[in-house]
Amino acid sequence: MKSQEIFDTVYNGLLAQGEPAVDEYGCKFRVEIEGVILKCAVGFFIPDDRYREELETQSIDEGSELDALLKEVHGITSQHQIGLLQELQGAHDSTLWHHGMEDWKERMQEIAKAHHLKMPTV
Repeated sequence: MKSQEIFDTVYNGLLAQGEPAVDEYGCKFRVEIEGVILKCAVGFFIPDDRYREELETQSIDEGSELDALLKEVHGITSQHQIGLLQELQGAHDSTLWHHGMEDWKERMQEIAKAHHLKMPTV
């Protein structure tokens, strides 16, 4: 999976979702609210049949189970791609959750520019 595909998946997914994946404990890879499954940036890359609650305690650092899953399922292997996912996760966890959609869109533009990516056309 290319960096642009990673960015597009997260941007389009969170834009369509319209809100962060959070519960009373904070951000989650996925959470069900009133029958709707919400996902965070990394959550979009965890296949439904591979998701387990235990993954919520993991990071995408080298050697984690989540890191292995991203490599196996999506071919996300480079440090650049992992770094991009970490930035996208941070944009979800802090900007979208605490500051809202408009600030999140601005943050996504900053991330796109820093990684030489194009903003998706919606």
